[in-house]
Order: sequence, then structure tokens, then C-alpha cells
Amino acid sequence: MAIATGSFEFQTNKDVNDAFNFVTKDLQPDEKIIIYGYSLGGIGAQELTRKLNELGKKVDLLITVDAVAAWYSDEVNRVIPDNVAKIFNFYQTKEKGVSESRGGHSQSKLCNTPNQLLYNHNLTNQDKTVNHQNIDEKTKKASESLIINEIIREE
Repeated sequence: MAIATGSFEFQTNKDVNDAFNFVTKDLQPDEKIIIYGYSLGGIGAQELTRKLNELGKKVDLLITVDAVAAWYSDEVNRVIPDNVAKIFNFYQTKEKGVSESRGGHSQSKLCNTPNQLLYNHNLTNQDKTVNHQNIDEKTKKASESLIINEIIREE
């Protein structure tokens, strides 16, 4: 099983390539692939799923938390490829702060079919205190629960 994580430090193509090499070279074919990314790491996590899709590798679970690119947040490619079985995207849409970092709604062609579950959750209206700096902590328990449930889930 592989769990690739990302946060603000997960910001270069090298990081995505390192994660890609680990998944493709060090995992057994039957091992689950779980990818988590917060902030710029969420962008890296999405890019990793695209690279794995090119090889036909299934991603069992993708969790993104406020996947952003600072001032360029509105230009982020939020289309999730067909190889991802479950996508949980937590985000907020406040435009305050120096970088105006905010996540957005993920998309997929297979959205909510038997082959793919996509869950977008905008926390902005639910929690007035949520912002880019604290959304990772506010979604920590939910993310941990999703990861644990995927690990113990039988195929």
C-alpha cells in the first residue's frame, strides 16, 4: 500500500516524479494507492493521478484539501482522471489573505458512476471560521477516517 502525502512543501515536478517513481517501482500490483494533498500538495496529488492514469494504474482514494495555486487558484485543472475510484475534495472559497488561496469544485467525466465516486465539500457556508490556513486541521479527522476505512476495506 502506498499513501502519498503533500502539503505546501509538495510543490515541484520533482516531488510528483519522485512519488510516481515510488508508486510504479516499489509497489506490488495488488497494493492500494491512496493519495492525499493539501494546498499546493493537492495540485501535486491531482497531477500524480494523471501520470498514473497514463500507465493505467488505479488510484483507490484521492483526498484533496483546498488544492490551490495562490493567485492562480482559478486556473487550476480540477478534472480528475478516470483511474481514481474515490475522490474526496474538501475546500473553502474565502478570498481573503495575501494570496487569496482558495480551493474549488473537482470535476470528472465518470462522476458518481459505479466506477467512480466524487464528493465535493465546500466548508465555507458550514463553518464561518474556515480558511486556507486552518482547513487542513478542520478536515483532519474526516481525512484520517477515509484513509483508515480504505485501508481496511476488502476488495
